[in-house]
Amino acid sequence: MVIVRRFLESSLEGRVVLDAPVRSLKLTLRHDAGWPDRLWLFPARPLLSEFKRPGEDPTPLQRSRLDYLAALGYDVAVFSDYDVAMERLHATYKQRLVER
Repeated sequence: MVIVRRFLESSLEGRVVLDAPVRSLKLTLRHDAGWPDRLWLFPARPLLSEFKRPGEDPTPLQRSRLDYLAALGYDVAVFSDYDVAMERLHATYKQRLVER
């Protein structure tokens, strides 16, 4: 079952990465679990995102990490739907261009 979940999350993540308006970095912190999957390189301030399969919530550790990053002033998001992810990424991109 874990293999299926990883496949669905990685499929969504792969599609979003290919179609996104900005570049991103995959965060693979092997010895420090719970951090977001992607760091989106928007002008001025990055967005950090976690990808989940539809209907799934971040684990308590992941939610704690996202809350910590948000408290530091970072933008954070959890994506489980392609259209929602693309809408957020495009809106953030447009907003950051205006802020410059």
